[in-house]
Amino acid sequence: MITWTTKGSVHDGEFTVHVPNNPSAAYATGMLSWGYENLFAYMEDSHRYAKQAVQNLSRVDTGLMRYMADSLLHVRGHVFELNFGWWEGAPRYAPYQEFGTRNGIEPMLAVYRVHLEIASGLPGAVVGR
Repeated sequence: MITWTTKGSVHDGEFTVHVPNNPSAAYATGMLSWGYENLFAYMEDSHRYAKQAVQNLSRVDTGLMRYMADSLLHVRGHVFELNFGWWEGAPRYAPYQEFGTRNGIEPMLAVYRVHLEIASGLPGAVVGR
């Protein structure tokens, strides 16, 4: 015989399924709901953080570039899409600053660094860290 014991209560959420005579199903699906809620909160926080972080990493002498940094979070069903950086072509010199040139502009890599930071936090976000 296998006995499933849990501490605490079942987390009721979107994915939680209560099955009569099977409390482990409610616990397991409750954990799925809890993880999704953690991920949703992390993406909302990352949406706010991304714009500010890109602005902070932008070059000091390009105030327009800092001003035009943006972040958009789209949630469609259970799919998250976070876009941040600059609108294509505005300001027109953003790609040269971000990636650098052969003629001496050092790559800023602001968007890239923020992307790595946000992506590295995803696994911990799902489990509530």
